[in-house]
Amino acid sequence: TGQPILRLDDLLVLLRRSQQSPDSFFGCMINPRQESLAQVQDYLSKTSSRPLEPSQRDAWIAKLRDMLGKQDISVFGVDPATRVARVLVESDYHMKLIGMGLADGVDGVDSYLDMVVASRKPTSPMSVLRWWFALNYSALRASADGNSYELAGQGVRVESENEMLAAQGKRVHTGQSDPLNQKFADDFTAHFAEVAKSYPVYGELRSIFDLAMAVALIQSDHLADRASWKLARFLDNDRLRLPKGPIAKEVDTVANYRVANARTIIAGVSGGVMVAPAGALAKPREAASAEALAAHAQAAPLADPESGVWWWDAK
Repeated sequence: TGQPILRLDDLLVLLRRSQQSPDSFFGCMINPRQESLAQVQDYLSKTSSRPLEPSQRDAWIAKLRDMLGKQDISVFGVDPATRVARVLVESDYHMKLIGMGLADGVDGVDSYLDMVVASRKPTSPMSVLRWWFALNYSALRASADGNSYELAGQGVRVESENEMLAAQGKRVHTGQSDPLNQKFADDFTAHFAEVAKSYPVYGELRSIFDLAMAVALIQSDHLADRASWKLARFLDNDRLRLPKGPIAKEVDTVANYRVANARTIIAGVSGGVMVAPAGALAKPREAASAEALAAHAQAAPLADPESGVWWWDAK
């Protein structure tokens, strides 16, 4: 299909973190620095008293981006040196590039700033937005005998929130999202499959979400015990080492500008990825579909221990 595949090393990363509390979660955050936001506040108050001339805009935005500088990356609940962590960070960062008009979207997914311009509604000179990925499963399905499970739904959605800037650049959560901010999140969610076809990293993110739910089901329903599966080598960091890579600690601030109603407006964005399987597990179970039951019927039969077939996750 050309889409990303499920990877064993991602599964092992998630199995190893599953030894934590069933209510634990993991993800990443990309946040601006408070001192940088304070500088931007001061700069905007000094330069927004009159409209910018077209010849001034490039220099104005360049200085603003210099002031915004870097954003800090934090990864929680999972080893930040793993591929899982890198996919979380890369997908989150790229989603923000699309939202700010710095990377192409797909039909039906316009950037937030383009929507602001098209709306022709008055807006503040500085918008502080928050977008993040979360789980998006409509249902969990299981067969009566507990041998077949299904995850219903596309798995991934985008959430949004507008933040306020208080004194000294302090960000204040509002718990609310303006209509255009919410529309970007809804459009990205509705067209996630198309976006994933254009940018494989989103397919990688969906695979990690699926694996996280599978691991959560193994833990919550004690499936390893039912199958007499002792996760010996899989959980042993010394005997089965996983590939590690550099840890991402900071990125350039994602911000952009447009001219609307003869005013120059700028928007910056923060956010991250939040994977909290416990909430999805709390949904009532539905009956497995005929397709899932048929797939289980085609599974390989149990091997005869005397046949010479062996399982490499052994002590």
